[in-house]
Amino acid sequence: MSRSKKEDTKKRIHRLFSLLCALESAHPYLNLRQYAKKAGIHQRTAQRDIKLLQEFNYPIINLGKPEQDADKREKQKGKNKKQKAVKRGFYKFRDGFALKQINITPREQMFISLIKNLLSHFDDTFSSHVKEFDHLFTALPEENPLFIKLPQTQLYYKNIQLEPLLQSILQKQLIHITYSSTRMTLQYTNFQPLKICLFSGFWYLVGYQLGQRNLLKFRLEKIQKIQFTQETFVYKGNINKQLQQATNMWFNEGKTKQIKLQVDAQVADYFKKKIYFPNQTIKETSSGNLILHCKSNDYMEIAPTVRSWLPHIQIISPKAWHKRLVEELKVFLQKTNNIES
Repeated sequence: MSRSKKEDTKKRIHRLFSLLCALESAHPYLNLRQYAKKAGIHQRTAQRDIKLLQEFNYPIINLGKPEQDADKREKQKGKNKKQKAVKRGFYKFRDGFALKQINITPREQMFISLIKNLLSHFDDTFSSHVKEFDHLFTALPEENPLFIKLPQTQLYYKNIQLEPLLQSILQKQLIHITYSSTRMTLQYTNFQPLKICLFSGFWYLVGYQLGQRNLLKFRLEKIQKIQFTQETFVYKGNINKQLQQATNMWFNEGKTKQIKLQVDAQVADYFKKKIYFPNQTIKETSSGNLILHCKSNDYMEIAPTVRSWLPHIQIISPKAWHKRLVEELKVFLQKTNNIES
């Protein structure tokens, strides 16, 4: 690198450092025009430096708003001057941000790194935002003794606006949904959105249609259109409790049907150490087999897990569910035989 380029780089680093310090000490915000004049640089240079720092994920907020037109200035008269809109060229760090890094223990670093690893399984909707917080912490370890594997997934929402949807959930505002099912397009008016949930690698919008008691789950990528409203709703249930008790997306409110399963002794240890079914309780027999009780109103809430543990698990009751599983296995064996022949 030539001497002149080194000098330019040195000046730019010094300029950026000075700007960061000015933003840190500015209360309540930094007047960029005044700062540039004091620093002996052009205001456009300062604006380019701001943009560069933002590209490096420094949370710098532009408080600027265009100066009010004549009509608005008339309306503003008589109001407290502190309430006036801030003009363009005023900047500050996002509330809560500080240049000083947070000192955390190696154990805390490990868990923060684990969270970043979890978010890496998703698309840029989540993972890109993690970088915004990197400079809050000391360097995270490249190697982590902990690892969690999730299904690789993407938050598909090509046809919908995600941010307004999140706001509708937070503010409990009704929405209207156009949904593409397997065979037709369906319209759902006055839908109460409660949560966006991830189950088995797919994202669902969960909620109720106003006046209905059945919990609905919509795959995000199948939602064709959402119409947002300002009309609010009141929800008195506990969706978080329902989600915590769910084992897959087939969960429903009010699990009243008693389910009884038998688990072979050779796989019993897995069921002793992990909850596979909603409201699961187990009792070990003298032979080492397990009698497992749970509650569910939907066959599909337990069927995928039962199928994955065949032939080491049986449905004892309800009898209708046992027969349904047997019929599914007959169909499977028939298809297998047709392939072999």
